[in-house]
Amino acid sequence: MRPFYILPNVVVVGIFFILITSTLRGQSLDSLELTEFQNYIQWSTKYARQKQFDSAAIYTERLHILAGKYNAPDLIGLKNYNNGKIQYWQGNIEEAKRILEESFTIDSLVSDSIKLKTRGMYSEILRYDNDYTNALRHLLDAEKIILQKDLLTQKDSLALDFFYINIAGIHFVKKNNEQAMDYCKRSLRFSVNDKSSGHAYHLMSQLLEAENRWEEALAYSFRSLEKVRKWNHEVFLPSRYAEISKYYLKLKKADSSIYYARLGLTNNMDCTVDHLYNNLGDALVLKGEYRMALKQFEQALQYATSEEMTMTTHKNMSEVYTALGDFKKALYHNEAYISLKEIVEGRKVRQEIVAITEQYESNKKELQIEMLNSKNEHNHVVIQKQRSQLWLIGSLLALMV
Repeated sequence: MRPFYILPNVVVVGIFFILITSTLRGQSLDSLELTEFQNYIQWSTKYARQKQFDSAAIYTERLHILAGKYNAPDLIGLKNYNNGKIQYWQGNIEEAKRILEESFTIDSLVSDSIKLKTRGMYSEILRYDNDYTNALRHLLDAEKIILQKDLLTQKDSLALDFFYINIAGIHFVKKNNEQAMDYCKRSLRFSVNDKSSGHAYHLMSQLLEAENRWEEALAYSFRSLEKVRKWNHEVFLPSRYAEISKYYLKLKKADSSIYYARLGLTNNMDCTVDHLYNNLGDALVLKGEYRMALKQFEQALQYATSEEMTMTTHKNMSEVYTALGDFKKALYHNEAYISLKEIVEGRKVRQEIVAITEQYESNKKELQIEMLNSKNEHNHVVIQKQRSQLWLIGSLLALMV
């Protein structure tokens, strides 16, 4: 099942005003039918969020019929956006793409609001599908739509903020850290609430972490934490505490690391618990409290949510048991660590091979063109040399005569 990623309502205010004032086949959309259309969108989305896709399908079908009755581009575009989004949530990636691509065929006829919503959702689907190049292209297209206006509204600022942070995210995944940081800063320039700026600061801290700039990463993580507290999104607090605890570990400040790890574990049984217990164990190791550290690592193993975290915990436990002189247990955990490492790294190698193959296929034409250009340049050089040789021979003959 695909994760439920809800696009922010970049342009909700005004969309139905557009529909009310549009002339559809020579007549205005009936106000009752407008309300009906709006209800179908809300109900289908509500059921889809609850994973009741059969119920959602009933209302998406009614949307399809009502939009077809008037054949108005805005209605069709909004219907496609809604239905594509629901197909994506349901896990039908190719069908979601097909539905949203229908809107691109009427791009010149639909409002900018619907264009932005469609591109935002389509880019999110492409990102999930690891097609970062095309996801980036659609986000940049959305930016162009907004910036072509002479005067930006608050809704435009919301949209730019959203698109810029998503562009930054793509560059972060592609390890283009300089570009990612640039787009984070652009996002902050258009940020209008604590939620969006909190995401930007969080990503900036991760970018600085990638460069081992721990003090700066910590400062941005605290900024992100402050924003999370302001918008009362407690679900994000444990991950921020885990991040801050990790940065203090890197700075060899064990007591501060312990403090924030314990804050993150307070009333928390399901959010980054394995990370927090590992941080707590590592900090206790720094203080030389090995027995206490082992208890934290044992807890981390119980809550481990990935092979990578299980692998890390086994490695930590092996090192602690070695320090305690219990080589039998150290060997056990070391073997568990090595076995998992082989599995994880083997999978990564296979994924890299697939990525390289796909990249090769997509770049094959560019490579052929490049080779042809190189060949043409080589031929040009050869011809120039031949001309020079002919000129030299001709000059010598003229001198002999």
